[in-house]
Amino acid sequence: MTYYPDRPDSPLEALPSKIILSLFQAVVWLFWWLSLVEHLKALSIFLGTKLVKSSTEDARYLAPRSIAIDLYEILKWISLISFFMSENISIWMVVITFYLLASNLFSHFYYHLWRHVPVNEISHQQMQRRFASFLLAFTFAIVAYGLIYYSMPEQILWPEASVSVQNALYMSSANTFTLTYGDAGPVSSAARALFVSQVIYAFVFVVMIISKSLPGQS
Repeated sequence: MTYYPDRPDSPLEALPSKIILSLFQAVVWLFWWLSLVEHLKALSIFLGTKLVKSSTEDARYLAPRSIAIDLYEILKWISLISFFMSENISIWMVVITFYLLASNLFSHFYYHLWRHVPVNEISHQQMQRRFASFLLAFTFAIVAYGLIYYSMPEQILWPEASVSVQNALYMSSANTFTLTYGDAGPVSSAARALFVSQVIYAFVFVVMIISKSLPGQS
């Protein structure tokens, strides 16, 4: 039994006839192996096979996998909240937040678009879980970008000149839905690039979900 049942195909399988596809597959393969949640799922499946004596797929694979995903989501939120509660947001907190944002986007890209799963093989409960996962991931992205904005107070013109958690979350939410800020906004090139990246991030997220929700899509 493999402990990585969700792993992507090797990029070598597309060679030599599909060079461009193999390059994309190599990037997906690299990001997948760098994703912490995949290794957490593998560990959970390994423990499940050792501790649970059952021959059913749900007990050996699906249940441990779901537990690992839920645990990872909880740990992500705990990390983000603890960063906000810190007196000083260090560069490592920002780096970890960027990693969690990248992993957040990649996981949904991989499981909603890149990895093909026929719609008729997805149960209603799995669709509910996907929807809940999307809401959590989308909200996490808004809060995570808010943390990054909060860590760079001098590069942003803040509402009412007040650097606060509330204003950081407000600006992140407004930027996600491309609302106007009034007199607030980025004042440096790095902040502008960050604001643009959030709009692109949110757009990709929405497009991924809508494209998989259209009738006739699989």
